[in-house]
Amino acid sequence: MRPGTPRGQARDLTDTASIKSGVEQRLDIRPQRQSQELLRLRRRHLVQQVHGLGGRVMDELVDEIVRHHPDIAADIDERLDAYARLTPELLRLTGGDRFPPWSPHLVGDDR
Repeated sequence: MRPGTPRGQARDLTDTASIKSGVEQRLDIRPQRQSQELLRLRRRHLVQQVHGLGGRVMDELVDEIVRHHPDIAADIDERLDAYARLTPELLRLTGGDRFPPWSPHLVGDDR
């Protein structure tokens, strides 16, 4: 708002400062998407580390999640049951035994 403009009156949208302010206030979701992708990559890295510690640690992690979020316990159990039915051979044949290559150009890419 320009100095001297009474409260409640519309701003002069032809004013350069008003235009710049409006542009700066636009919501840009690219940084948010980049941040989400970085969090996902970090989670992937941590999952690999925890998985390497063995079944006991995985059980403790799942048990802790269920204790803190009892409302999703049945869903977790169903998913564990489905994953437990997978075989190493099936995963190897379908490429499910490894992570896809990381593609940094996809982060924030609007194409």
